Parts: sequence; structure tokens; C-alpha cells
Amino acid sequence: MFNDQVWKSIETSTGEIIAPGYSSSTELIGTNLVAQHGAMDFFLVKLDANGQNPETYFLGGTNSEWADAIVEADNGNYVFCGKTNSTDGD
Repeated sequence: MFNDQVWKSIETSTGEIIAPGYSSSTELIGTNLVAQHGAMDFFLVKLDANGQNPETYFLGGTNSEWADAIVEADNGNYVFCGKTNSTDGD
């Protein structure tokens, strides 16, 4: 079952697209099998400059987490923010 939500996406300096959100899916997304940590997990999806080849990332604890914003730092790394209700997990 898919249950994913992404918020405002950004285009990176290399033309890729990254979007933060949450996932409570139990299916295969992109190249990663979803391994649920809790009710909802941080979910980031990155697409290449053509909007293809999704890379997915999941982080979370036993409760709910969601990411709602992301920025690219000057050094090319990414910083995302959101909320967690867990005291354990990634």
C-alpha cells in the first residue's frame, strides 16, 4: 500500500529535484524497499535532471515523523527540517 506525501520540492545546483515529506507505505518505491520504522517516517525523494531514476530515503523512529522543507547548502549538502514524535530510531 502506498501512502506518501511530499511538500515543496527544490531544484538543486546540478538540476536534480529533491522533495521532502512523509511515508507510511509498505511497498517498493524507486530503488528502495520501504522499511517502516513507525507510523510515518521522514521521506525524501530525489530525481535526476530529467525527472527520472528516483532515489528514496526513509528515516524514523517508532512514532511519526515528517519532513516539510529542504535547502541546499553552499557546499552541496542538503538540510531538511520537519517534526518527530519519536525518541528512538535513525
